Amino acid sequence: MKAHGFNTFSIYGNWGYHSAAEGQLDFENTAHNPRPILELAEELGMYVIWRPGPYVNAESHSGGHAQWVTTGAYGSLRNNDKRYIDAYTPYMDTYEKLLAPYQVQNGGNLILMQVENEFSGQRIGDCKTCPPNLATIDYMEKLEAQARKNGIHVPLTHNDPNQNVKGWSTDYDSRGAVDISGVDTYPYFAYYYDYFLETTRNQPPYLPEFQGGSYNPWGGPQGGCISKQNSEFVNIMYRHNIGERVTMISVYVFFGGTNWGNIGYPLSGTSYDYAAAISETRDIGEKFWEGKALGLFINVARDLSQTERVYAGTTLTSSPNVNCSLLENPDTKSRFYVLRHTPSNGTTQDDFTINMTTSEGPLTVPQFGTASLWGLAAKILVSDFPFGKFNLLYSTAEILTAAIIDNEPILVLWVPNGEAAEFVVKGYKANMKGEILQICKGCSINLHKAASGAMVVNFIQEAGISIVQFDGFKVVMVDRGVAWKTWAPKLSKEPLAGLEMNIIVHGPRLVRKVTISKNELQLEGDTDNETDLIVHAPANIKTLTWNGKKVSKLTRKKTGTLEGTLPGPKLVEEDVLSQLNSGSWKYADSLPEIFPEYDDSKWIVANKTSTPNPKKPAYYPVLYADDYGFFHGYVIFRGRFPASRSTTGVSMNLQFGIAGGYSAYLNGKFLGSWTGSMASAGTSTWTMPAGAVKSDSENVLVILMDHNGKDQTSGALNYRGIYNVTLLGTQPASFTKWTIQGNAGGTDNIDPVRGGLLAERVGWHMNGFDSSVWPSTKTMTVTNATVTFFRKVVNFSIPEGYDVPLYIRIGSPVGQKLRVQLWVNGYQYGKYIPQVGNEIDYPVPPGVLNYNGENTFAVSVWNVQDNSPVTLSYQWMVGGIYESSFSSRFSSNEIRPAYNRKRLQYA
Repeated sequence: MKAHGFNTFSIYGNWGYHSAAEGQLDFENTAHNPRPILELAEELGMYVIWRPGPYVNAESHSGGHAQWVTTGAYGSLRNNDKRYIDAYTPYMDTYEKLLAPYQVQNGGNLILMQVENEFSGQRIGDCKTCPPNLATIDYMEKLEAQARKNGIHVPLTHNDPNQNVKGWSTDYDSRGAVDISGVDTYPYFAYYYDYFLETTRNQPPYLPEFQGGSYNPWGGPQGGCISKQNSEFVNIMYRHNIGERVTMISVYVFFGGTNWGNIGYPLSGTSYDYAAAISETRDIGEKFWEGKALGLFINVARDLSQTERVYAGTTLTSSPNVNCSLLENPDTKSRFYVLRHTPSNGTTQDDFTINMTTSEGPLTVPQFGTASLWGLAAKILVSDFPFGKFNLLYSTAEILTAAIIDNEPILVLWVPNGEAAEFVVKGYKANMKGEILQICKGCSINLHKAASGAMVVNFIQEAGISIVQFDGFKVVMVDRGVAWKTWAPKLSKEPLAGLEMNIIVHGPRLVRKVTISKNELQLEGDTDNETDLIVHAPANIKTLTWNGKKVSKLTRKKTGTLEGTLPGPKLVEEDVLSQLNSGSWKYADSLPEIFPEYDDSKWIVANKTSTPNPKKPAYYPVLYADDYGFFHGYVIFRGRFPASRSTTGVSMNLQFGIAGGYSAYLNGKFLGSWTGSMASAGTSTWTMPAGAVKSDSENVLVILMDHNGKDQTSGALNYRGIYNVTLLGTQPASFTKWTIQGNAGGTDNIDPVRGGLLAERVGWHMNGFDSSVWPSTKTMTVTNATVTFFRKVVNFSIPEGYDVPLYIRIGSPVGQKLRVQLWVNGYQYGKYIPQVGNEIDYPVPPGVLNYNGENTFAVSVWNVQDNSPVTLSYQWMVGGIYESSFSSRFSSNEIRPAYNRKRLQYA
């Protein structure tokens, strides 16, 4: 992100993550400690925006609420109900006191903190004249006062859920308002200028979440929606936002993060990648590089942070197909011309001139020829742009970056391949000449004399680098391909360090860091093949290292650049995959609970006669999993009824969340399944198989439910479990007892996170469990309607100096219906439900995956079909092989849960 040009990153807290049970808070153990993230921000030289909650986002389990608060016992949530306030207060108090020392005024890098998220309802009806919603206003004021009491003195922010909501801004309605209010937006095209004039006239226009892509829901296409949120989307939309005079833009999400569907939230389904610029595998590509071209420009265009929009329309350009939004810095008079097609998705080739205002008077530019806007694209052109002690009077090429090296400003301009462009540096006359130090193949550079006597540089740029030396400064011209692989790492940790702290590097796939030690320049980054390296470096630099190794055959060119070649990786895919995909699977049945002789005497007895949930069940005792402390994953219900000759069937209604499901068994015999769909609840009626109902002893009905997560916002209270269950027949029996089991110990004991399969409860998925006596198999096939658990231990090692993103690819024959969970070293890292979703790839990051030692891989396969077999394929895949300064071999044993024999009490 730093290399991309960002100076800030935004990150969530999560109440549910830190508080598995009421009265429990964990901000210390392993990955629950957020302090290393704040320390990393300082190390990298990036500011931080923190968003701790208590509600955080619509794509996490119940919006990030602690699960125990979703039973209904704490009110309807997100208001000033004292029960709710008392519930979240310990979490917010602890988090805010933890964050306070890291604020900028205390020497840290925390610059903003958000309270709540996507919260509307400041006024009943969300209109300017609507009456105030006193409950929500009081709630927001309590959150703000709590933050201040806990030592948070950076500005407090919020984001409205869309442009129809206009709340929480002091410029619009001061009741409950925050210091900086923004708007959350996922448009394909939207206008913000008038919205912010109305709502936040005296605040920086802020997009706390602007579309970085789109999540992939259940039923969405395999691989997500990258085709619609690609590099062209980045080029047009992010420039358009600048044209709308937005000065704070948070791209959401920029890193695809983890596969959120794996932890059960029903809407986001199979992937939270959002077609992100950094994918779930941590990989980057064209979308990242295109965004970086803009990010590097923003980083050097400091006058852009304080502008006024002075024009918007099509009359400044000679083409009616080219729209211009003109921004001007009122102090420096720097101007930014944001150009796009009209309509924005136009794909025409438009050649045009533009009427620019400059410090030397109005000019129609270019003065020789025309500028161009081709295809799906936008541009930001400038006039009176300062770089060092010089002033770029205008340019019809976009600025990529700039630096001051040995007191000489270097300006890098870029255009798409084959386009012509023109620039003038103020005060530089035609008789002062300019030396063409380098010109790429097929390129042309022409030096003209304007009527004013100024030197006009007109050029056509093909693939490559052209360099012109002027008296006191240098201009580098590149095409899009070179721009994508151009970097401007900083020699300073200061997020707003100036041009003198920039080093310009062309060539590598990624440049992560630069330092100078005496006469040696040290670069760190990634390559995926042999790469030409070109560095604009100080004259005193004699040696250059890449990831700690000296670059051989380094030469200093007449351009002033240091040039050499970086070797590509020598590691090949087979070296990696032969380790990961080797060996047989050990397997065991993981559903013994369906048989009547199973001992459930230590299970929770489901005997509640009332529930705090606002939706009351049609059957008692209450069989809502929430009321018994089970809030996610697989949950098992066992109901007993006496011997019967007239019970012939059973009808049941369960609510489990979108893509959830269940299977039912009577005395060990399969009755049927709700295999999964976009419905969040289902009713099924089954006839008992012949001989299944015992007429001489007790009967046991077992229901295995996939609790696929809690809903967000107002739906967080939607129960999960059995709404109604009825035995059928002429004189059907009645249930005499119910027991329930989920994750080991529910919220109160050994594992508040994972689900309720026997394998999960006793720890078969964890490092250290001994499965040596289990039988082995090469093929994961489940012949009956049950759950089989597969596991294997693999020794895996990647050499130092390589980064190898990895993912698991899952498959099954078309038409088979199954529910699969994947584990790596104790972490449940995927849910595969092919009858509902299409995702087949499940990335696993370093830290969870041990890149230098032993790994435990595990899979549960739940056959939801009527005794017809299902088969699962499982293979590790390589997302890329990079020679890198990032080491994936770091020790992370402390974050991997280990097997504990205490789990046997939950067998």
